[in-house]
Amino acid sequence: MRNRTFDVSGELELEGYQTLEKLGRHEDICLYRLQRYEDGLLTIAKTTRDAYPDEKQTAAFRHEYGLLLRLEGRGALEVYGMEFAGERPVLLLQDIGGDTLDQVIRCCGEAADLRRLLGVAVSAAKSLMLIHREKVALNEISPFHLIANPDTSEVKFIDARMWSDSSARSPMSPMTDRPDALLPYLSPEGTG
Repeated sequence: MRNRTFDVSGELELEGYQTLEKLGRHEDICLYRLQRYEDGLLTIAKTTRDAYPDEKQTAAFRHEYGLLLRLEGRGALEVYGMEFAGERPVLLLQDIGGDTLDQVIRCCGEAADLRRLLGVAVSAAKSLMLIHREKVALNEISPFHLIANPDTSEVKFIDARMWSDSSARSPMSPMTDRPDALLPYLSPEGTG
């Protein structure tokens, strides 16, 4: 993995954890890499950009927490817990030591080793397959929704707020203001 300078501007303050870096932000969420004081465990914290999110955003985080618990790390990052930093929901997730796929693509650019990129692509397809086997519909995919570690070719999904399954539909699904930048995607179970 590349050497990084830790960026802790806009630091997330969560009791029992030290913020090491801000991994990025996209639309209405921010990602941070944290280290637990108690045992040194590295974790990814996902939270809202807004300090005071609305009920729909908080409900979406609760929905996501339930789905991730059910998946137990199959295709998506394993969830360690859900806490609140003030009014903001914070999901504590497994850290596979990577970056969001959009950052990996930007960093590698044209100098990327084709073998490493193919390993990442195959791993992303495997993660998608594992999620579909659990009868979960993703409803949208963008490079920010995946964490990738090109050194280990491990790729897992990090954003499940829009996902739905037979027992629950995402609280965010009725939203019509989704960005046009999302990759065109239609899940197999959505084709009828």
